[in-house]
Amino acid sequence: MTLRSLVRRGYATPSSMKATSQLGMATMFLVLGTSPTFAANLSICPSGCPFSTIQGAVDVAAPGDTLLIGKGHYFENVVIASKRITLQGAGRRITVIDGNDKGTVITVGDPNGAPRTIVALSDLTITRGSAPSGGGILVAPGGIARAASQYRFWKSRQGARLRSPLTMCT
Repeated sequence: MTLRSLVRRGYATPSSMKATSQLGMATMFLVLGTSPTFAANLSICPSGCPFSTIQGAVDVAAPGDTLLIGKGHYFENVVIASKRITLQGAGRRITVIDGNDKGTVITVGDPNGAPRTIVALSDLTITRGSAPSGGGILVAPGGIARAASQYRFWKSRQGARLRSPLTMCT
């Protein structure tokens, strides 16, 4: 018997079919042992936040998460591989990621071929990167970096080396 014939004979109504459909979806999630996932905001700041380093937040980030980087000067060399995340600073003049002349400041993707990495960057400054393969940002194979707004390099030796697309969105 089709759904249409059930409705015609009075055994089902459109609203009961909707409820049955929703119940079916809930049952499917229980049977499969999964639940819907939602993107999270991970807060980073020098003290008083769940994360005090950008790399620490990157390591636990799930696809779609936004890393909210608070006001501060972060001395780090960040590697982002196999993720789809956003790095959102508090403002390009007050959120600084400083490579301290010890390599590429932000590496997006994996030179060894890990799955696709997509990173959006916004409202931050990247400075003092120093590496022959890209001092500021290195976009390795499989990586895509998007500069969403208010983004700048400052004193980055060797600049950025881009092997994959860098999309500037203003």
